[in-house]
Amino acid sequence: MPKGLKHKVTIQKLIHPNSRKALQLSRKEHRGSKVQRKKEETNLKQQIKLKKLLWFKENLEEKDYLSPAEVFHVIERYLHRFDEEIEQIEIINGIKGRQSGQHISRKDSIRFTLEQENREFESTGLEIPDLLDMRAYQYFRCWSGDAKYLPAITLKKVSKKIIRRSDEECRSYNMRS
Repeated sequence: MPKGLKHKVTIQKLIHPNSRKALQLSRKEHRGSKVQRKKEETNLKQQIKLKKLLWFKENLEEKDYLSPAEVFHVIERYLHRFDEEIEQIEIINGIKGRQSGQHISRKDSIRFTLEQENREFESTGLEIPDLLDMRAYQYFRCWSGDAKYLPAITLKKVSKKIIRRSDEECRSYNMRS
């Protein structure tokens, strides 16, 4: 038998549950799970933002400039984007002979999302791409839809009150000209 190849067998010692080493390991594991959870939350938020921006990109008219009234109409279309799906769910649930409602969870999630977005639009503002700033609007129109360029897109919180005020300012400016 050759003498050159000998494997060293190492046996790990058991760690006492109340020891410092056990506390270090538990802290390390707890921190790792918190970091992973934060990454997942951030990824989910980024995916939601990406979906929203892609919707706006697909549903914008090909113009060089949008007036505040046109931005208001785009936001109204955004807030009513689920109307067709809700109608389909109600048709399915309205068929005679159906005991339980199908797609109730989807309808509830849509309803919750729409209520939250309407509330934001009425009060603090709905976060959308800055469609009133010319440079930001041009960049947004040229955007390819890639997620890595999300930080470069200028977002703005827009409420009903802000849009009405800027629309009145545009009208008064146009009347002066």
